[in-house]
Amino acid sequence: MTKIALVTGAGTGVGKAAAHALMAGGYHMIFNGRRENVLQDALSAGNGVGEVVAGDISDAAFVESLFAQIEERHGRIDVL
Repeated sequence: MTKIALVTGAGTGVGKAAAHALMAGGYHMIFNGRRENVLQDALSAGNGVGEVVAGDISDAAFVESLFAQIEERHGRIDVL
């Protein structure tokens, strides 16, 4: 069973590096950040399996929606 990981701030810097490390370990990545184009580039650069969910985690309504989407699609998050 593929494990599911969500990384916030995954478009650049430490978040991107963490997401790529998890991808290399076989995780299905959910890249989160505010800029969809930056997240898409980060996902593509990792050559792994994943998806992008752009949005601001300082917005409580977005966070609730994000977790609901992940629950619906994958049933769980193994790494946050």
